[in-house]
Amino acid sequence: VTLQGGESLLVEELPAGTKYVVKEVKGNSDNYSTVVSVDGSVQEGDEVSGEIPKNDTSQVAFKNIFLKPAQVELKGRKTLIGRNLRPEDSFKFQLTGGNDETKKAIEAGIVKIPENSIQVQWKGTDRQEFPLGSIEILEEGIYCFHVNEKLPEGVTQENPVGIDGIRYDSHKAEITVTVKANEEETELTSTVTYDNSTAIAEEDKNA
Repeated sequence: VTLQGGESLLVEELPAGTKYVVKEVKGNSDNYSTVVSVDGSVQEGDEVSGEIPKNDTSQVAFKNIFLKPAQVELKGRKTLIGRNLRPEDSFKFQLTGGNDETKKAIEAGIVKIPENSIQVQWKGTDRQEFPLGSIEILEEGIYCFHVNEKLPEGVTQENPVGIDGIRYDSHKAEITVTVKANEEETELTSTVTYDNSTAIAEEDKNA
């Protein structure tokens, strides 16, 4: 079956429990990426499977994006006041969608972010920059992300001091990524801005 952009195919009178497989056959160009969803749930790859539910329908959607995705490298910084980082110190951070639009883009597979938390490596200084990982964005737009430290057990915003005597910073830094197509309209480019104005360390507020 061949479908053009915006077209759809309806298959009727399939009994409940019918299993199906849908696969997109690549055309004569590899210069695009594909996002596939089954009943709103994103799946990996260009082949998906499902089952017809009772008294309901099942919908498979393929979205082809012909611009090279934007690859964005994000960074963070951990500051200790009063002493340097030690080998036994361990600090973890997490990157999440910062608003509803970005969260929906992540759920839809338009934005891909690291799934695991980021751990700061000791280098014997009071301030350490670290990578937050690479994110991939498939469409133009303005995307908002939050970065926050994963607090140890028993530490909260109201009770920020841990058993190690460290007062932890519970603020969320905001990262805005603006994505646009380049002049040739062959790839997406990105601009990144950081807002760390609510940090507890004065030297970090303008970082």
